[in-house]
Amino acid sequence: MTSKPGSVPAAQKSGPRPGERQLAPGIYFTPAPSSGSDFQNAGNPDTLPDPPDVNDMTRDELETEYRAISKSVQKLEESNVLMTEFDPDGKDVELVEAIRENKEIVIRKKIRMISVKARLDYLIRSQPHIKSSRRGGGNARSGATQGTSQAEGEPSEGGLHL
Repeated sequence: MTSKPGSVPAAQKSGPRPGERQLAPGIYFTPAPSSGSDFQNAGNPDTLPDPPDVNDMTRDELETEYRAISKSVQKLEESNVLMTEFDPDGKDVELVEAIRENKEIVIRKKIRMISVKARLDYLIRSQPHIKSSRRGGGNARSGATQGTSQAEGEPSEGGLHL
């Protein structure tokens, strides 16, 4: 697809789409449809598939899962901060509801993180000879036990640090 010189492709144009509200430059809020749609049920835990059982996951899968959940939690919390800054008095019912839903999702994700971390710690303790393929492997000792610090949510040679 070609465009005229000097024109902006539609995907790069700024401004809200129909039904969206701009919260900050480049950040938009799209309220959920009012009734009966799949989108409305997207955050409903009763309609979501169960995540894989941590006992069936490899060490690498657990590390990847932990990082993904951690990033998702971070983004949800950042989103809540932006929405709160946009509506500090909580007068916008849709934003208040979105923040509440995000908080519920964060709780579920943090519970999942605990399960993933517990299983990963178990694998590291019970199978010290199995090395992670992340960062070229390593031993069963964590950076914390070796006297070095590790950022939260980042894997060390021996596992993830919370």
